[in-house]
Amino acid sequence: MRENDFLRDTLAYFADDGGVEFGSNRVQAALMKYGGTDDMSPGPAAVPSRQFLGLSNEDEGEIIHLIEDFMMAALRPGEALRLF
Repeated sequence: MRENDFLRDTLAYFADDGGVEFGSNRVQAALMKYGGTDDMSPGPAAVPSRQFLGLSNEDEGEIIHLIEDFMMAALRPGEALRLF
């Protein structure tokens, strides 16, 4: 999956007040996420699902921690914001 980083280079995001969407619009990305079968066109696409996007429980915890830090800093002007 890392031979030429093709899928990595197609990743994009969209963010607004309602949330964030992150992913790729390439058919190959869907094939990696969900897997394929022998009868899929244009040719045999029997590959197992290979999750290349997503969050682990540890990732989710760190994101929540970063958001909490950001929000607390906003409530206390003048305090340095710790991002990492």
